[in-house]
Formats: sequence, C-alpha cells, structure tokens
Amino acid sequence: MATYEWQSIADEFLNYLGALSVETPSLDTPEAKAALKDAVEAAAGAVCFAAYYPKCTFQVFLDYVNFGISYDPSDEDDAEENVTAGEWIDAFCLAISCPGTRTGPPRSGRKAVRPAMVCRWCVRCWCLALINIEVV
Repeated sequence: MATYEWQSIADEFLNYLGALSVETPSLDTPEAKAALKDAVEAAAGAVCFAAYYPKCTFQVFLDYVNFGISYDPSDEDDAEENVTAGEWIDAFCLAISCPGTRTGPPRSGRKAVRPAMVCRWCVRCWCLALINIEVV
C-alpha cells in the first residue's frame, strides 16, 4: 500500500463521517471519534509514505478496523511517491482537529513512528515557518 491507497482509505472514512452526521450532526459518538482518528491516521500515512518511504521506519495502523502495515527502510530507488499540497493540508487539518493524537518527529532508527505523530510534528514545523516568514 502506498500514498494513493492510504488517501483513498482516509476519503472513505471522511465519507463515513458524513453519513454518520446525518443522524448525529455533532459527531460526538465513540464511533465517529474512532472513524475520525482513523481518517487522520490514513491521511497522515499517505503523507508519511510520500515523505519518508523508503528511508525511515514507520507504521500506519487503523484501530477502528484493526488493520495496519509497518514500513522498514529499504534500498528501493523507485519508491518515490508524491502527495499534492491539498492532500498535505487535508492531513494537517485532520491531525489538528483530532484530540488525543500523539506527537513526535520521525526517526530513522528501529522504533516505528505512527503517521499521526509525524503529522503533528510537521504542523509545529509549518507553524514555526509561518512565524519566521511573518517576522522577516
């Protein structure tokens, strides 16, 4: 699975949240919160795959459906993937809207990093970059 597949899964979770909102517009049910969390994880997984594979170890795990994949560094040269700016911003917005997402930068060591962790870290870097642009 690569960027396209993770992005498709994130889109499906967002569609599911839309369907859930018909009955519960506030989306404050445990089911909606679990679907949002996995939408974040899948969207951030697409960004991570494009940015870090095959250089870093990371994992994408969706708790709601009990499915995940671990990625390890490899010597593949043809594994280059891209995400659009819109997909990155969507992952960014999902990550900051989902409470309870862990934080931390990506690592190239043995411990796997979950995409939502990376996305939250990227959010901080992005905000710092904006501050620097505004100051200069």
